[in-house]
Amino acid sequence: MSDVDADNWDIVISTAPVIESDVSELFRAAGPDVVLASVSQVPSEIEALRDIAGEHRWAVLTPNVLAWTSGMMTHWWQPGAARFTIAEPVGGEIAQTLFGGERWAASGSVSSGLLAAAAVMPMVAALQVSEFEQRICKSTLRSGAAAADEAGRAVAAAYGVHEPRSVNPVIVGIGLRAMRACAPFDVDNYFRAHFGSRTHQTKTMLDDWIVLGNTYGLRTEALVTLRDALSDAAGAPTRRANPTKP
Repeated sequence: MSDVDADNWDIVISTAPVIESDVSELFRAAGPDVVLASVSQVPSEIEALRDIAGEHRWAVLTPNVLAWTSGMMTHWWQPGAARFTIAEPVGGEIAQTLFGGERWAASGSVSSGLLAAAAVMPMVAALQVSEFEQRICKSTLRSGAAAADEAGRAVAAAYGVHEPRSVNPVIVGIGLRAMRACAPFDVDNYFRAHFGSRTHQTKTMLDDWIVLGNTYGLRTEALVTLRDALSDAAGAPTRRANPTKP
């Protein structure tokens, strides 16, 4: 990173957390017209990006595809119309400048991306606690949905937007079964390989939502319970070997 000169670039996009020293130093060294962007849905990382960017234009990129590389082949699936979303504080200038009228690049608000993560990632954490078993217990779905509701309210309070609808555990269960039927790879193995290797990031998100909830006087009991359960599960030996191929 020390040999990279980003002063005249159009945009610098980091998939690593901006709080890592090499990334933050590169961002701070960028010229005033360079757009700084991060691929993240972690609240504390987004706030760090805002602080580091200063007067720079900045954006958050969120992939809307599921991708998994196995050997020489990458399996990927795009469930919706957009391949990724570019969220920026004002307008949609960055998305328009970089990609013009391409329909597979959507624009959105920073808060909408964080709300989407708040709805999904607590469910993923609950599934990870149960070791991504194919037969999902109702209690797993209920605990994940309760934590997702708390996370959504915390993000909404922090960004001054309307609270999202409650997450329905029954609909989540139906959605997971539909994913298993439609995805071009084994969804359960994908979850184990992808999210199982990102436990630290998931726990950081849970911690961030707890902090936001406490800051705004909101309930965080379900989030705390889930965070503690995930920490215990991550520290215990798994009952099965994680497959490496779909």
